[in-house]
Amino acid sequence: DGLNGLQVLQKIKEFNKNIEVILFSGQEDASIANKSIEMGARNYIQKNEKAYNKIRFLVNQLTENKMSHE
Repeated sequence: DGLNGLQVLQKIKEFNKNIEVILFSGQEDASIANKSIEMGARNYIQKNEKAYNKIRFLVNQLTENKMSHE
């Protein structure tokens, strides 16, 4: 409750650093995107008309990578 995306990312990574996180945000600040990647996010997607396609691509990519390593 009351946490921002970077704080949630930090908690996820503290719990398990191997969890893949795609941060989805309305923030347009590039420094937040860069910070999220530095903190271990797989990617940062800004909410806009292209966001759905980016999310779908990244989820498919993660799924394919996971299946090829099993």
